[in-house]
Amino acid sequence: MLSNQHIIEICARHYRLSPKELFGPSRKKMISQARQLAMKIIRDENGYTYQEIALLFNRAHHTTVMSNLKNIDTLIKSNASLKNRHSSILKELSELETKEAIPPAMWNPDPTDQDSKLVDSINAMHHLKKAEKEIKRTLNTIKNGNIDPSGYGRILSSLLESAKSAGIPAKNLGIKSDNYES
Repeated sequence: MLSNQHIIEICARHYRLSPKELFGPSRKKMISQARQLAMKIIRDENGYTYQEIALLFNRAHHTTVMSNLKNIDTLIKSNASLKNRHSSILKELSELETKEAIPPAMWNPDPTDQDSKLVDSINAMHHLKKAEKEIKRTLNTIKNGNIDPSGYGRILSSLLESAKSAGIPAKNLGIKSDNYES
């Protein structure tokens, strides 16, 4: 599986953009096309859902991603230049994936790259949001009485401890707890 960070960085570089531009609201052709290609590759190569891609790219709704992916698919089929760019990006990602099989000590990535740090932060936020969503779902299951009450305290304590260690505020979970402070 290719890292989202690499996909975003390479798509941005092919359009001479910074990765952070792909997360913004701009509708400029170059930026939106680079963003759409990144979304397509993340969906095709990593199997992300529309909702996950929307979250990753700071989009309000998954239907925005669906529309973007439909648009870029149509453009790739009708535009030879874009089709070549898409193929070139996939080739570069494939080469990178092969390179990543080599121990990191053998190649020298730049750990001070600010754009890489931004993408890492966004990926971490994505995983945090997924954990928060799962905890909320479990808490709702408990609240609705779909779990044996004898295990309620243990499960709730475990969930609250997980949320606390992940830095998820109690208010985000919709609970009030005297022993939970984030």
